[in-house]
Amino acid sequence: MPHKLKSLQLIHILDIKRSKPALKRWGRNLKMVGAGITIVLGMGAFHSHAQNASSTLPVEQVSEVSELKVIATKEDGFGRVILKVVGRNLLPEFSIKQDNSIFVVRFSERLSSSSVTALPRILSDYISIARLDPDGKGIRIAFKEDVRINTMEAGEQLFVDFLPKDWQGLPPALPADVVAELAKRAEEALRLARSLEQADTGSRIQPELDIRIGDHPTFSRIVFGWNIPFDSTFERKGEEVSLFFNHKTDIDLSKVRASLPRLIRDMRLEKDGGKSRFVLTVAGGADVRAFREGNTYIVDVTGDRALFDTARSEDYITRAVSKDGDTGILVAKGMPDPNQPQDLNGLGQAVAKSEPSSGLVLGPGPNGETAKSELFLPDQQVEPARMRPAGETAAPTLPPAALDVTKPASPAMPNAAASADSQSGQQQIIGQQSGNASHGNAERMKGGGADLSSQSLLVETKTFGRSVRLYFPFSAPTAAAVFKKNGVIWAVFDTILELDVSNVRAQLQPIADDVEVWRSGDSAILRIPLKNPRLTTFSTEGYGWLLTIGDLVVEPTKPLHLARTEISGGRAAMRVHFESAGRIIRMRDPGSGEILHVVTGFGPARGFVKVQRLVDFSTLVSAHGIALTEHIDDLQVLRDEDFVYISSNRGLTLSSVGANKKADLSGLVDTDSAIRETFLGLKELQAKTPVIFSKQRQGLERKLSKFDDLMAVQTELALSKLLVANGYAFEALGHLQIMEKSAPEFARGKGFRTLFAATEVFAGRPDEAFRRLNHPEFESDPDASVWLALAAARSGRWREAEEALPRALSVAGDYSDKVRQMLLLDSVEVSVLDQQFTKATAELAEVNPAYLDQEGIARYNLLRGKIAVARNQTSEAHDAFRAAIDTKYLPIANDAWLQDVKLSYQNNEIDNEKAIDELAGLTTIWRGDDVELEALRALAHLYVEKGEYRNAFETSKAAASSDAASDVSRLLQDEMNGVFTSLFLDGKANELPAIKALSLYYDFREMTPVGRRGDEMVRHLADKLVEVDLLDRAAELLSHQVENRLKGAARSQIAADLAVVYLLDSKPNLALDSLRRTRQSQLPRSLERQRRLVEAKALAELNKVTLALDLLKPLDGQDVEQLKADILWRAKRWQETGEQIELMLGDRWVGNSDLDKQEQTNVLRAAVAYSLADDQLGIDRLRKKFAQKMSKTSVAGAFDVVSLPIERGGTQFKAIAQQIAGIDTMERFLDEYRSRYLKKPENAAQSSEAAGDDAQTRPASDTAPADQAGQGNGPNEA
Repeated sequence: MPHKLKSLQLIHILDIKRSKPALKRWGRNLKMVGAGITIVLGMGAFHSHAQNASSTLPVEQVSEVSELKVIATKEDGFGRVILKVVGRNLLPEFSIKQDNSIFVVRFSERLSSSSVTALPRILSDYISIARLDPDGKGIRIAFKEDVRINTMEAGEQLFVDFLPKDWQGLPPALPADVVAELAKRAEEALRLARSLEQADTGSRIQPELDIRIGDHPTFSRIVFGWNIPFDSTFERKGEEVSLFFNHKTDIDLSKVRASLPRLIRDMRLEKDGGKSRFVLTVAGGADVRAFREGNTYIVDVTGDRALFDTARSEDYITRAVSKDGDTGILVAKGMPDPNQPQDLNGLGQAVAKSEPSSGLVLGPGPNGETAKSELFLPDQQVEPARMRPAGETAAPTLPPAALDVTKPASPAMPNAAASADSQSGQQQIIGQQSGNASHGNAERMKGGGADLSSQSLLVETKTFGRSVRLYFPFSAPTAAAVFKKNGVIWAVFDTILELDVSNVRAQLQPIADDVEVWRSGDSAILRIPLKNPRLTTFSTEGYGWLLTIGDLVVEPTKPLHLARTEISGGRAAMRVHFESAGRIIRMRDPGSGEILHVVTGFGPARGFVKVQRLVDFSTLVSAHGIALTEHIDDLQVLRDEDFVYISSNRGLTLSSVGANKKADLSGLVDTDSAIRETFLGLKELQAKTPVIFSKQRQGLERKLSKFDDLMAVQTELALSKLLVANGYAFEALGHLQIMEKSAPEFARGKGFRTLFAATEVFAGRPDEAFRRLNHPEFESDPDASVWLALAAARSGRWREAEEALPRALSVAGDYSDKVRQMLLLDSVEVSVLDQQFTKATAELAEVNPAYLDQEGIARYNLLRGKIAVARNQTSEAHDAFRAAIDTKYLPIANDAWLQDVKLSYQNNEIDNEKAIDELAGLTTIWRGDDVELEALRALAHLYVEKGEYRNAFETSKAAASSDAASDVSRLLQDEMNGVFTSLFLDGKANELPAIKALSLYYDFREMTPVGRRGDEMVRHLADKLVEVDLLDRAAELLSHQVENRLKGAARSQIAADLAVVYLLDSKPNLALDSLRRTRQSQLPRSLERQRRLVEAKALAELNKVTLALDLLKPLDGQDVEQLKADILWRAKRWQETGEQIELMLGDRWVGNSDLDKQEQTNVLRAAVAYSLADDQLGIDRLRKKFAQKMSKTSVAGAFDVVSLPIERGGTQFKAIAQQIAGIDTMERFLDEYRSRYLKKPENAAQSSEAAGDDAQTRPASDTAPADQAGQGNGPNEA
């Protein structure tokens, strides 16, 4: 049969022998190599074998020799050579042989390649000699000693890696873009195979449909019975239920419509090509259930809402797809009665009530079975029971009626217990049919239930450099989750609002294949399939969320961690500390069919920064929230207070923890029941007066001088504590260092190390203190956590400080007022950094300014101002910042100054000029910390807004020289690089004078991006150089591009631009040389035309007029005719010049339109040419045609002089002829060239391979491809 699938097989090969011939070409659509396993998916060459599947053209019969493309690159620690046959989708059959230091690849057919010999030059560290065999069927490479070779075949490419002898670990992997392309091919092949199978089945058996109707006491049923397998789509919109089948039918519905059951008002059939659509009109309050049984599709309609409750299905599922073999049940609930009371969710939005359920996975997979929720105590199902560590006594179980679940009274950020609704312990399930991801539109949940069309959320989007930012402007706190799986970004929001992405698709088109929106119940899901890997950042902005997709991380995600624990029954479980959690949602990935568990949460952004694979589940990388892939059927995810627990009915399969297994007692610290080894009683050692301190110190020093044994150690320890408690930290450090050397055994004790760390904190050495206490031995020690938290905060390690602060604050009351206030301020700052401003306000209220020193008061007011800014309390914020400035404690006062200036500018209290003056003064008097860097960043942004790009770039340089390793410096550098790129690529530099733009580029050329965009920028710069007549510099730039950066058609096009520059510089020989060295066959027609014009102009400049005119013969067009006229004029072939111009003007003498300037000049030139050729008839003819129109122009007198009876010796004629001859034809040629070939520089982004492959099929109107970066990955040279 035509289009019959010839082969569909999966072959698992554990060890590939490279000497084996490749599979037949029609059987190798995909080969993926990885982790020692190769999967070959073979399919028939459907189109090439459609007419005669049994005949295949042998490779040896190919008449023309194909080109073998050889690409060599230096990778990180190894060299890589890529072999690819141009214009072929698959490699020819080949074999590989290695003999000593000789590596040979033999092909089954002859190939040509000019780049093989360049391998030793590019990979000189690995290859000594490389050549192509004389018969063209083999490549021989002599590699150097101590080099190993690894080969991988990927579709039409062969990767050969040269590894050093000391290479360790797995061989290098395939590039990510190659793997993605292979996966895409596999997906397309499977989809095509399925289509062909169904088409083949349908060609043998015509589809027939039988419809049966039953009316039962509690429900009505319609059965659609097919005689062949089918695919279907179920969709409900209000009272209409649509059923889509992938087969065509001509069934007569007249009998069916005459006997419709009571709950079905109408039924009709619509045909769409080879598909059928049945539309059922049902009662508005009726529920609809649909499922499959073999080759039948069953639809039940009921008006009893309790009938389908046992299915535990999700409310308002309105669209789902099913395939052959699926047995899941689809339920579309009826419209809610508007007279029934409604619940409100945490945002004050009305939502329909639904019974708690454990959920039913819709679509393919686990056949609709529901998992028993046994993760928690079975007696308590309305609200999740509290997870208890092993050994903890369970509290009495309350009946469901006794539980009281309250909702937050205000839109302030809720805690974990109050953030979700009354179904916080239940799982919400979204079913999705696995299948081809490219048909995601047929698989989306597009919303349902109540009409929410008036409740939509417009997603705002903005492009910043190469990053795209999506802003979700919620009006109240909304829990969300963002994670990435298989190149797709998922964004899940706990909201009943519809997401309006109408403005998003255009902005995301360069980086994403599509934007998909799903809805189910109270959850909205956004899916963004990316074309290439991108970094994702998710952060809060007010009540809204900001999703950034680009090449840099704007705000790092706080990492979440899995911890081992036990739950009731001694079952193993994993626990994640995740405060302010939202819903727990269970859904199916339509691309892989895997079941995902997603836990949403309120801000700040927290997620898993890497994938963690366990036996029962895997974590996914998330920018915020928790996302898991389940590996077992009964995986259960539930939350309790500030923790999310993961387990199963029998517990998770975890590795043994050995004999040191301990219960988790981190929250049960009894500070009075045991000796606190690391507790430092410094408060009791503080002397009331200096005199008392001096006596105590002298007494200990005298005592110390009398001992040299253990008593001396104890005495010196007591002296050190006394010094620290009274503010002599540096003196205490000296004694502790002596003890560390003289008594090393004693110095290894936890108490001594804690004292040493506390002393380092007071001495301003937080980094050393943090390293001393950052050890598992102190992990659960609250007293050591006091000094660990202080050290982490003062060294900028805020995440570590956040983990230690809860333990430290539990014993803070036992320490001095100074230490306690320091801990409270650190806790406030952590909350501010996490944007938990409600929590920060409560913590700040606990701080007593009476116990603060100058530094503490300054810090207190700075934090108070930042909280006021977040709460939009401008006046209070200004007062707080100015109070911090008045303390004169410069490290914090200058930070307050910066915040005050930014707030004033943001509220338009000061203009751009005033803000620049303020920040310039700040950066002048203060240096060396993050305050300076943040001020420089704000200053650079102000300069950009003002258009002072030079000052902005200079400011970025100053930040890099101050602290190049700082995150602020890196972020500012990335932002200014984006501004620099936008300036020279998006046309903003055209607003600047050419000289200013050029000087700006040359002064900051190190900001030029690497790769294609950098090459494009260099060509823009060359055009600027031509504008200011710096032709040598322009030629130098373009020559570097042609010789080192470009290849293929792109190289030929830029060579034409280079030739034009040489012509402008009166160097036609170099112009011809540039064109001839880059000549190649099968160029796009427009590019071939462009090069011919330039070459003809160069030949004319060398007085090779005949060759130039011959070159222009195949071409036509106004610019070609004009160039011919210019060439003839320059050659003084007057008669031909006049005739050419007259031919070019055509019938312009007819009609009422006036002649333009160029046409007037051409008429004058034709008259002069006829005069110099003594062609009176030509002059008379020209005058008869153009006398009337030329009389209306400013050159009417000149036309009369040159067109009246010939007097070539006259003074007037000579003057006019000299003036016309002085017209610069090169200037006109350049203007024409620019308008036709340089007006769309952005078209220069196509690859040379594409240009070469499409050359034979492109129409003449196609534009030529331009820039394509070469193989080098280094910075661009100018």
